[in-house]
Amino acid sequence: MYFKAGRVFVILAGLFFVFAGSAPADEIYLKNGRMMQGEIIEESDGEVILRMKLGKTVVPRKDIVSMEKKDLPEDYFGLPDEKPERSSATPGEKTQDNKVPYDFKITASYEPQADNVRVTVSGEATLPNGATIEIFIKRRERFITSGRTSVFGNRISMDFRFSKRRFFPAVYTVSAIFIPERQSPDVRKILQSNFAFGPRVKTVEASCPLYAGRIREIIEAEVEAKCEVGTAMAKLEMMQSELSAKFTAAKKNFKAREWDKWSYTWMLYMRGIQKKQDPRNSFFPEADEAVVIAANTLLKLWQYCNLELRDPAAYNKIKNDPKTRIRPEELKKLLDKGSFNELLDNIRKEASMPEMYK
Repeated sequence: MYFKAGRVFVILAGLFFVFAGSAPADEIYLKNGRMMQGEIIEESDGEVILRMKLGKTVVPRKDIVSMEKKDLPEDYFGLPDEKPERSSATPGEKTQDNKVPYDFKITASYEPQADNVRVTVSGEATLPNGATIEIFIKRRERFITSGRTSVFGNRISMDFRFSKRRFFPAVYTVSAIFIPERQSPDVRKILQSNFAFGPRVKTVEASCPLYAGRIREIIEAEVEAKCEVGTAMAKLEMMQSELSAKFTAAKKNFKAREWDKWSYTWMLYMRGIQKKQDPRNSFFPEADEAVVIAANTLLKLWQYCNLELRDPAAYNKIKNDPKTRIRPEELKKLLDKGSFNELLDNIRKEASMPEMYK
């Protein structure tokens, strides 16, 4: 169905910016001066979906200055594993197998302060001094922020500071990635000569959970967020019932003035439900987006109902036009409470809400 919340794209990987690399790839230039690199796999009027080495990300059209598409090499998103070649070197002789293996691991800590919170990411890294590590913080697969740090003395460390409103009690995921193609020439030379895998140095990733607050605080925040989603669904149910009742009555005896007066009040209330939250400040961003989709769908349904009452000929023309993207008769099925509940089920699913919230 056109209006299912399944159309909401979930960002499977943190947003990160790609600077000039050796391999050709599609390029997206942003208004803030940054450039993103990967494979453009889908485009629409409102957004572009870009596949990057960490996964897929959604880029709003309004943030894009220009795009350039290129032919990606087959190995752009990863090189096949190869077993290190063994030679018949004499004992004690340095071979490919004797080279230092490289890797890293990370931990993250949360510290509430007066007006904000501090997140510290640290770890151990068997990498040359100066090697760059990119760090990402996500919640429910939604990108929150990112940063870069460098290895020094086999250690990495980086601090982030957030407002308490933006970084509320929840379980976050902290990810870090080492990408050989983004290292300085000096670091790449060391990697290729002194570390295992030689010229075929691999991308390495590490991740860990971050508990922002005590478990009780996290549970309470989640329950409160579920209540907010439940309230939004209750409003949607009320507005759907009202629209269904008013349209049924108007079909029998249409009074334009009475219909217009009711429509004005109804639409004002719908605008409040339609307001979209910043996903970074939402516990259940996918559920919030599903609420917005449901509100938009009800508004489109009202438009078709209004057109059918005022101008049946125009309505029939749209209904019978094969080019009509959202079919009026399909949309009008939502006047039935059972069909509308299917739309609400998508919201419950995105908020991980069990049957008891129905």
